[in-house]
Amino acid sequence: MSEACLEAALRIRAIIGQGVPVGRGPEGERIDYPILGGEFQGSGIAGSVPPGGADHYLERADGLGVLDARYHLRCEDGSRIAIHNRGLLRLTARGTELARGQWPIDPAEYCCRCTTSFATEAPHLSWLQQHVFVSAVYYPGLYEVAIDVYKLI
Repeated sequence: MSEACLEAALRIRAIIGQGVPVGRGPEGERIDYPILGGEFQGSGIAGSVPPGGADHYLERADGLGVLDARYHLRCEDGSRIAIHNRGLLRLTARGTELARGQWPIDPAEYCCRCTTSFATEAPHLSWLQQHVFVSAVYYPGLYEVAIDVYKLI
């Protein structure tokens, strides 16, 4: 059996809006972060992140954050891609203190990883539905999210 490797597939830069508190439930505090726009580029494709969708974020009682983001990408050729990121945001003890203030915080103080799945009707993009993808998520600005998507090969 061969070893698994990662191959860079896409880089997404999304602009998000201010969090909208949804309320506390049995799992923790829910906050929706609307997707306002952005751009992406990758393996033979590029385009925009149109407004719409959101990250339905859950801040668990144990301090872990659960990402559940659904939104779309629009390719330069007009093709549309639905995307779903689901993962965990883990903060260091210092990161937890810093996050009480204002983002962004130093990336050394958190680790955010997720699985990424795609859906599209565009035949030339079918490869997006034929592989497993994982992503590293960073927060370079208060309302900016950078997502590096990797294909598992």
